Amino acid sequence: MLHWVCLLLPGLIAPSPRTEPDPQIFAAIRSIRAIDNHAHPVRVARPGERPDDEYDALPTDAMQPFDLPTRIRPENPLYIQAWHELYGYPYHDASPAHLKDVLARKARMARSKGDGYPGWVLDRLGIQTMISNRVVMGHSLGTPRFRWVPFDDALLFPLDNGVAKRRNPEYKSMYGGEELLLKRYLRELGVARLPETLDGYLNEVVAATLARQRRGGALAIKFEAAYLRKLDFAIASKSDAEQVYAQFVRGGEPGGGGIQDAPGLSLSRDRGRGRPVGDGSPLPHRSGGGRLLRLDGRRPSQFGARIRRPGPAQDQVRSAARRLAVREVDGVPSIQAKRLCRLLLPVVLAQPRDA
Repeated sequence: MLHWVCLLLPGLIAPSPRTEPDPQIFAAIRSIRAIDNHAHPVRVARPGERPDDEYDALPTDAMQPFDLPTRIRPENPLYIQAWHELYGYPYHDASPAHLKDVLARKARMARSKGDGYPGWVLDRLGIQTMISNRVVMGHSLGTPRFRWVPFDDALLFPLDNGVAKRRNPEYKSMYGGEELLLKRYLRELGVARLPETLDGYLNEVVAATLARQRRGGALAIKFEAAYLRKLDFAIASKSDAEQVYAQFVRGGEPGGGGIQDAPGLSLSRDRGRGRPVGDGSPLPHRSGGGRLLRLDGRRPSQFGARIRRPGPAQDQVRSAARRLAVREVDGVPSIQAKRLCRLLLPVVLAQPRDA
């Protein structure tokens, strides 16, 4: 009996678990370069330039205090590990005095790398390409390492947004930011003021902006609409949109906070050639900064046909576009709001064929 027990013991005793990864597998994994699919990289400020503030379209300084996700809270020890790796940070805490030291080290590294600093950071992180959500790109954020995704919510709000801005101080600041961005887009196009007609707006402003962004290397376009309203869009009509645009383009409050209709179908297409601008229209749909991100109305599926890439059949595109609709900023249906937010509906219906 003892003989059989001795023979069985080697098979019954499990080998001790391996504590170190297989070196070949580990090396292979480490060699894989990542794609960061959502970032807001900061452009290097050259001597005499003001600090970069074009990494987002919405002014975050007006946000009320809110709880940060656990991973990006200041007490996360991964920050200290990152400082060790990037800047040779010699400490193991984040005391105020030591924070001054790491900020000084970071500034010295940025000065020594110049415009190559953002790319150097990507190399240290093992990132090959960063999808960059920014108003504009500029020096130090060039392709192919940084791929541009511009913001186009501003194109949805060309009329008076007073109703939305009076709801709370955050909306006042954020809608104000969108208004400033639209003025910038108009200035860059050489358009002195909003066109008189809806078709004029769609062709001279919306289509022209999309074409300019595409020429600038835009990979896709970005909407932050969930910070400004719910995403519960419904039925739209071109004739209503034309009427409301004509009535309020030179002043007056239409009552709905802006044109908010058909963003995915209309703004994710390059009207110059009838093709998508890029690979889609990213939408905020998970927890994010600030308390204005609508948790009860931010599912991408609420965009319906807007978030689907238009297929080759133009009839399907037109049919889907006509089914879109809007609600007022707080989600309460409004006749005026529904009319206002239909302004972008026909953008897919009359596309010029030459870029």
